[in-house]
Amino acid sequence: MSHVSSYATQICFRHVAGGGRLEEDPAWEILQQAAQAVAEAHGGRLSQTVTDVFGRQVRCDLAVSFPEFRQGIGIKIDRKTGELSFLYDAYGKSPELLQGLTGEIVQNYTSVAVARALQEMHYEVDLEETGSGEARRVVVRGVL
Repeated sequence: MSHVSSYATQICFRHVAGGGRLEEDPAWEILQQAAQAVAEAHGGRLSQTVTDVFGRQVRCDLAVSFPEFRQGIGIKIDRKTGELSFLYDAYGKSPELLQGLTGEIVQNYTSVAVARALQEMHYEVDLEETGSGEARRVVVRGVL
């Protein structure tokens, strides 16, 4: 059966959970950068809707669609808890493809967040990226 489902992550927007606006949360900009990087790497684009296989749209905070997954992967931030979840219709798609794409978004988010935190502590930051897909590796170095 086809329908858009929600998949939880470990990422939490504390500012939003505390009653703040999403656009004011520093993590929001990091998330947008992370999603944009994954979209560019796969020839995709950003929007604010995902669709099921029948074309019904579901609105979300941010969405990334790809040539290999046109329905898109949505990103939704719970305004009460600050928890980030992914929304997508997995019908007819390989779980590995979807886990790989969502994993890349999370990996990019984590890398950028760590780099920003190091910069705030006045470290000189260097990011090194090797491989692609499941073999992708990102190393963040900070030198004081």
